[in-house]
Amino acid sequence: NLLSPGSYYIPYTYPILSSLTWLDWRTSLGLLNSFTLVTVGISTWQTGGKYGSILLALTSPCLWMLLWLGHPEGIVLLGVMTGLIPLTFIKPTVAFWSNLRNKKYIFWTLIVIILVILIWPDWILTSFFRNTVGGEWTHPANFGWYVTGFPIAIVGGILLLGAGNDPWLLMSAGCLLSPYLMPYHMVILLPAIGKINGWKKIFVWFLGLILALGVGLGGTARYLNLLFPLGIYGSIQTAQ
Repeated sequence: NLLSPGSYYIPYTYPILSSLTWLDWRTSLGLLNSFTLVTVGISTWQTGGKYGSILLALTSPCLWMLLWLGHPEGIVLLGVMTGLIPLTFIKPTVAFWSNLRNKKYIFWTLIVIILVILIWPDWILTSFFRNTVGGEWTHPANFGWYVTGFPIAIVGGILLLGAGNDPWLLMSAGCLLSPYLMPYHMVILLPAIGKINGWKKIFVWFLGLILALGVGLGGTARYLNLLFPLGIYGSIQTAQ
């Protein structure tokens, strides 16, 4: 997708990703996946998780789906954890919502959006909307509101209002506001396990296992995938 004509990836993604993928494809995939594993582990530690939480995050099925595909969510997660907002726009489906945590983040998010429009004015219309709406958004594994129904987005909006300035609550609620949501996108939420207390860590990990079930059964079973972000949201809220 990154190298295809009209790619929906934001144009500056290529030089960033090239820094990890300039060798032969097997070595490049190993480097990219290693970067993702390290980023998930360190991010889980930064949210307060110790070895058990890191183990749960690194054994989540959605992470291993991602490693099989070789997508750059690890780079996006680095943007979430460090505040490098341009990185969150590489795949903003989940990460974008973390930029609403305070006025400073919102300001710089708007600056990034304006700069992208000024530098690549035709990208949004010719690459993003044309290649996605009505096409890839109908992917059988998608469980965003585009296929699960607009009421899901309404629930997400309500949850977003109660998320405050917590980036993990914002992203969990934002999942329900995203029209296009794939199981491997949930990797961005995995470090939230470090913030969850006690047995609820295991519960959230189990909900991550259900993601595989939702993908396999398809149809109305896709609603099961929404339990993962909802479980993270509820677990963090009750801990505060």
